[in-house]
Amino acid sequence: MKLKPQQLEEVVFGKTGFRRFTQDSPILPDVWMAFGEEPDSKQDLLLTPNWGSPPGKLSNEIAIRLQLEQEHREGSELMPGPPSEADIAYNFSTVAIRLYFEQVIRVILPMTTWWHENILADDGKNFQLLVDDEGFRIRLATALSESARKQDRETESDEVWDLNRALKNEIWNNEPPKHIEHLIWLVKIVGAIAVAGPFEDGKSIVNNAPALLKAFADLMKNVIPVQPNGARVWTVNINRKAQAMIWRSTTAIKADAARRLFEVKCEDIRWGIIDSGIDASHPAFRLRRTDGTLEPEPFLKDGKPFNNTRIVKTYDFTVIRKILSRDRDTLHVLPPQLQKRFMDNANERKALQERLQQGLAIDWEILAPFLEIPHLDGQYESPIFEHGTHVAGIMAADWKANDIGNEKKFDIRGVCPDLRLYDLRVLDENGESDEFSILAALQFVLYLNSNSDNLMLHGVNMSLSIRHKVKNFACGCTPVCEESERLVNSGLVVVAAAGNDGYLESESGGSSDGYRSISITDPGNAPGVITVGATHRDSPHTYGVSYFSSRGPTGDGRTKPDLVAPGEKITSTVPDGGLRAMDGTSMAAPHVSGAAALLIGRHRELVAKPARVKQILCDTATDLGRERYFQGRGMLDILRAMQSV
Repeated sequence: MKLKPQQLEEVVFGKTGFRRFTQDSPILPDVWMAFGEEPDSKQDLLLTPNWGSPPGKLSNEIAIRLQLEQEHREGSELMPGPPSEADIAYNFSTVAIRLYFEQVIRVILPMTTWWHENILADDGKNFQLLVDDEGFRIRLATALSESARKQDRETESDEVWDLNRALKNEIWNNEPPKHIEHLIWLVKIVGAIAVAGPFEDGKSIVNNAPALLKAFADLMKNVIPVQPNGARVWTVNINRKAQAMIWRSTTAIKADAARRLFEVKCEDIRWGIIDSGIDASHPAFRLRRTDGTLEPEPFLKDGKPFNNTRIVKTYDFTVIRKILSRDRDTLHVLPPQLQKRFMDNANERKALQERLQQGLAIDWEILAPFLEIPHLDGQYESPIFEHGTHVAGIMAADWKANDIGNEKKFDIRGVCPDLRLYDLRVLDENGESDEFSILAALQFVLYLNSNSDNLMLHGVNMSLSIRHKVKNFACGCTPVCEESERLVNSGLVVVAAAGNDGYLESESGGSSDGYRSISITDPGNAPGVITVGATHRDSPHTYGVSYFSSRGPTGDGRTKPDLVAPGEKITSTVPDGGLRAMDGTSMAAPHVSGAAALLIGRHRELVAKPARVKQILCDTATDLGRERYFQGRGMLDILRAMQSV
């Protein structure tokens, strides 16, 4: 049976015992909540290794422990599946894995430093006493139940004092062991989820000490010990889900005037679009001949692929979890396109599998052929979801009125129409992704730049949204925010949508609808990222900040968004040679990415100086007269930005 979130919160945050905080334990609150909601289901998790424990080594040791656990619990009702069913994969910073609750508690939790420093603080004597000695559990249950009865009529400070007093007097003769509160807390949360649901008397299970202690002891018997020098887990997180969030709008931000005045060339500036994919066959991204006409579609030149689009390369990270699977027999479950890539690169596949089995660091040179989608007829895979092509068009479309296929018969030009783009696909055909895939894409960008004398990419655009849960991470310290900061620190401009959570709509509708502050989503919460809110496409002074645009400040009090750009009814490119209007901060972000590219194209001394680029764009923004936490520094003004340098 499910536990209500309120019941779990009472335990996780110590409302019925010792006061807890967000990261007091390595298993973060959203993981406990997810298992409480679905105690018998697997959860997709992200494990962050301890410093000094490489993700590859950690994944290997987890696989071994899962195998031992399966052998040990053969025939048990709680028997987990084989390691291959855990779908283990790792990148440079995290391990992705799908586990049942029992596996998390018995296999992963003992691998944490927290477990050894707190649960086994006395060499595990009290933990083993609790698990093995029924008489001890009865005495402890009596003490805890007496404290629980007092909670109904005394203050929280008295409650904690009474619990301490009860434990001292009834169990340890005035000398309770160090860190015993951690063990008591773990009993409550693990026992509550293991038993689940209301108890016989209708009261919450979290107050039934005998049931909690028994459930905990049954689950924790004969836990497989961890090697003293083995890999350690720092935190266990949910692998969070991510979601996707021209021509008149470019005039509003003065992109057309800036191009005419400065005649900026950006042919050698390259930007990564981390999104759902860009249709490289769209005429809006085709290279042009010297006479201004479009080049033909991609073809073979001297027996090699010749890319006639400004989409330099296409990489598919929606399949990264399958590619990095430790299971050797995954070929039959892969999509047809990926099966072909595996068969075409048999030697690389063998080398990759050997590295994964050994827990070695990811080698992107080996991995890249499995991720790349060739731009050749018969092999190219156009994206299904429209979002990424739309974002790319806002930033870099160049589709003239007299070009073949332009039925609108007017110029469709993005902010920076000669820019080169890298298509990094993380959102699937439904516009959904997970944090692991996005982390891998960001790490790949870092790899591309670190293996080149000059920057392969000068910036990335992320028009996607991962909601930040306040109870799990300090704001701006989530895995995707930290990875984004690494990119910024390496010299890349990183632009992110603020999110579309500024409007609070009640389930019943009506007068209770309203607006929501402190609603910036990740990776927009990262300090060094340029976080972009939305405004009207051509009348920002009249309509101000879009009602849906997420508002600041951040959860830790920093000013966000940084600025705003057009995000309402923006017409741009979609796959199969089409155009469409869309709304969202997803549409606002590429305006700023294009502006940053123009700025770098005009002033090359700004290459690898993302903080300076951000400062210029923010300092020259036009004040719309709105609240700072709504508009940031104001409306993007490319012309003023370029004139200011």
